[in-house]
Amino acid sequence: MITVDKTVFSDVEPKLTQFLESRLNDLKLKTMSVLDDRVSIHYQHREMLPPDKVKFTTELSKLIEPGSVDFFAG
Repeated sequence: MITVDKTVFSDVEPKLTQFLESRLNDLKLKTMSVLDDRVSIHYQHREMLPPDKVKFTTELSKLIEPGSVDFFAG
């Protein structure tokens, strides 16, 4: 699940999708919701390529700047 500031979402959504598709196998958008000033997107995927979550979250944060992002992985 990824949560992004609503104010930057429309600007970063195409880059976010491209970023995720390039790093996650079999990416599928499951749900999207908007609450207050945040957009939450729930994706399902098979595996991360390569499996380096620290690098992934660092790159994700830079992609969303100047907005903020929350990333939850199960």
